[in-house]
Amino acid sequence: MKYVHKYAQACRALAQEGIDELTEPDVQALRDELVLLGEVGWLQWQVDHNQDISEYLLATPSVRKKTKRWQAMKTKLALAAYDEFQRAAKLLAMGDEAVFRPGGSYRDTALLASELYWELKSFEPEPWPFAGESPFADEGDD
Repeated sequence: MKYVHKYAQACRALAQEGIDELTEPDVQALRDELVLLGEVGWLQWQVDHNQDISEYLLATPSVRKKTKRWQAMKTKLALAAYDEFQRAAKLLAMGDEAVFRPGGSYRDTALLASELYWELKSFEPEPWPFAGESPFADEGDD
């Protein structure tokens, strides 16, 4: 898994790239939209727009700006891409840290793989990488 850490670093940089393109008014509009959607609605939006999110992840900033169908949802795509790149960075960093080597026992390798799975499953990207209160801050506080 040599050099995987470089890919993890690149994923973190790409995550930041997308959200750095947003202006303060963009961030405020995104926050307002997410307050209305709620966390469950936001998760459903990501499921419903999975193909757009995948294509957005692969696109360069100049292609993102030129793709007309993304303009109305650019803020949500940027946040969704941030989440996905953070998850990718976590997975790559975990793979870099794991010691999968020939000669290990099947049981040891299975245990390590299981531990990595649970660590990744419990990982959640920072839900609001912008200054100010998260749009999901009040959810669950009934």
